[in-house]
Amino acid sequence: MPDKPIVVFDLDGTLPDTVHDLLSALNRTLTRQTLPHVTHADFACLSGHGGVRGMLKHAFETADIPLSPHEHAQLFAETVRDYDENIAVETRHYHGVCDCVDGLLNAGCGLAVCTNKPCKQANKLLQELNVADKFAAITGGDSFHHQKPDPSHVMNTIDMAGGCRKRAIMVGDSEVDVLAARNAGVPVITVDFGYTHTPVETFAPDAVISHFDHLFEHACAMLGL
Repeated sequence: MPDKPIVVFDLDGTLPDTVHDLLSALNRTLTRQTLPHVTHADFACLSGHGGVRGMLKHAFETADIPLSPHEHAQLFAETVRDYDENIAVETRHYHGVCDCVDGLLNAGCGLAVCTNKPCKQANKLLQELNVADKFAAITGGDSFHHQKPDPSHVMNTIDMAGGCRKRAIMVGDSEVDVLAARNAGVPVITVDFGYTHTPVETFAPDAVISHFDHLFEHACAMLGL
């Protein structure tokens, strides 16, 4: 259907709360290096600044220990392997996600995920959470030549899902998501419980929600349903 409305979701900090498993994998790596653990507060401050790579670098800088590019790459790969093996131990959907997703599907919306997480990892996580089949497309930071906030990442995701670019909205939790939507000319709704240290209102999204119970109404209004 060429005019099918579509809702494009970010992943981490928007649909599932992934911080516990990410931090656990990272901190197991730091333990092996006899370094202090990264905290949830550190994660909130650093999540938009290089992800796990940035947090690894921060941990070594805080301990005033030199970290060569080669060592950094090795520790990052070690952390990613650990996370892949333990991707959904503590990770859970935010409250109301499943009901909201089903409600949007029943209203005739297409759904997609557009994340800067690697695509294979994003697919595995959504499969583990038993919702992968709800999304017509799942794209990651390695799916195309560009990633959010580049608009082509959002637009290509919409196209892959069979949605209409003119009847699309983005749902995310960060400035990157807002910028990606703005660059793509797509309205954007942000959740205020995600992984950004700066209040999401600062980024001037079209709407802010505190629970997924409120998303359906906003999405229907924006999509003309």
